[in-house]
Amino acid sequence: MEKTSREELEIVIAALQEKIMVLETELNERGVLNVEQIIEPKDYQEIKAHAGKLEKDVEALRYILSFSGVQSLDMLAAEFLAILQTRLKQIAVEFENFPAGLEERNILKKIIHSLHSGARQLDELLK
Repeated sequence: MEKTSREELEIVIAALQEKIMVLETELNERGVLNVEQIIEPKDYQEIKAHAGKLEKDVEALRYILSFSGVQSLDMLAAEFLAILQTRLKQIAVEFENFPAGLEERNILKKIIHSLHSGARQLDELLK
């Protein structure tokens, strides 16, 4: 039996790959689907049941929190920013339109100091 050269084998492989592509295209056009079998881990059902229980617990806790007055950080931050912007705008309008004496300037300095202090405290939390 005569050995096949590498070049001949590459030609055969290329032809077979082309034939596979043609057959796959034909299968797809006919609406035939390839189905892969999914093999679940041994403890899949146990994990799924546990995850379902945890989801119920989370929903129960969310329900309790909805009556507790506790808000999430994103809600608190959004509310704070809305109030802050509104109040700062009101203060700026007041400061621009009416004469500001020493007392008003000291109040404004206290506000600025408080904002700086709060910003430093929040910055420390992020570190």
